[in-house]
Amino acid sequence: MKALSLVAYLSFVLERMSQALQARPRPILGQIRQVGNPRPQLRLELAYHPAKALEGYVLIPKDQYFQDAEALLERL
Repeated sequence: MKALSLVAYLSFVLERMSQALQARPRPILGQIRQVGNPRPQLRLELAYHPAKALEGYVLIPKDQYFQDAEALLERL
């Protein structure tokens, strides 16, 4: 029984290490943009996506830039 729990623990550790060492794609520079106005005016004709930021939640407009980034991430 003790050997079985040791094997389970070691398999868990190996799995976590393999996940930590997996190569993750670096963000493409086009995916990163500067925030101009921290509190932009909300417009009713645009849809927004809530995102968690350091100061709380922010609303990101689902504009063409957002849709292009989503399409790129779906292809990865």
